[in-house]
Amino acid sequence: MQIFTHLYRDWTQDGQDVRRKTYFPILETVNRLFSADQRLRDPSQGEIHILVPGAGLGRLAFDLAYGEHEPKNQARHVTAMDMSPAMVAATWAVLGVVLDAAVGEQMGTSDTRRGESERREKGEVGGRVFHPFLHDPLLNQRTHVRRFYAASFPDKEAIQLLVCCLRRRSPLLERMPGSTLFHPCSSLALELGDFLQLAHVPAWRTSQDAVVTCFFLDTAPNPLAYLRVVDRLLRPGGYWINLGPLNYHHTLPQGALQLTLEELESVAEALGLRKQASTSGPLERCAYRPHPPLTPEGFACAEQEAFLRVDMYQPELSVFQKVSARDEESG
Repeated sequence: MQIFTHLYRDWTQDGQDVRRKTYFPILETVNRLFSADQRLRDPSQGEIHILVPGAGLGRLAFDLAYGEHEPKNQARHVTAMDMSPAMVAATWAVLGVVLDAAVGEQMGTSDTRRGESERREKGEVGGRVFHPFLHDPLLNQRTHVRRFYAASFPDKEAIQLLVCCLRRRSPLLERMPGSTLFHPCSSLALELGDFLQLAHVPAWRTSQDAVVTCFFLDTAPNPLAYLRVVDRLLRPGGYWINLGPLNYHHTLPQGALQLTLEELESVAEALGLRKQASTSGPLERCAYRPHPPLTPEGFACAEQEAFLRVDMYQPELSVFQKVSARDEESG
């Protein structure tokens, strides 16, 4: 069910509104920070390294790697990390579907493209259809029609992102060995692993220009441990971008540390992560699990809109910058 939920939110057209409220503010923040930071604007510095722990099915990491960003000649290496083997395997499979669809559209004949356009109009983008709510035990449904609701993936925006990459780059993107899926320029890597263990890996220390956490801090029995790892992974001047609520999971063990946002920010400041900005305005009352679209076929009316189990969050977006030794001495 977690895979179905992530797939529905991250890679279908239905999930676009949820992604707009959660992922887009992160993308805009990263683009703004990197375009303004002269250190990160210089292509001679090599790739910009971004880590997305708890990446789920990888859509945020995908958009960070392949979305439009400034400067355009600056390559990004984005690592999507998750500790669930099932999630990483599913992400790999979904990204393969997206790549195949993009390559097919780029290399297809006009008839093929026309057929693809017709499928998109019918909601069959990519030709992969699934039933995200078929086995969900927590639905309170009025009719069986809703349980058999069909959604398709990937969404057209994901395909178009890679089509644009294919058109900008020569030769065509290829499947690469190892965990890197696309090449050249910006790349996306999948890592199966425990975020907390990265602090003990020398190659990861001070290796990241940004660590992006989305609905992640409240998954830990001790969120302070996450902050320590973020601090160790960031290069001096690097950014920690966090979006989410503190909806501590009910599956956490007894005695788990459940701090307020204010307390977490105080610890971050003590570690040398200086707060740059925060906002919660357009992010309030965001249903992290999207509704299927309302249709005229009879299974969408006002009293039936909230048939899904909707988690109401009031997430906040915060930006912290790691203070280097030189910054501390000067200010």
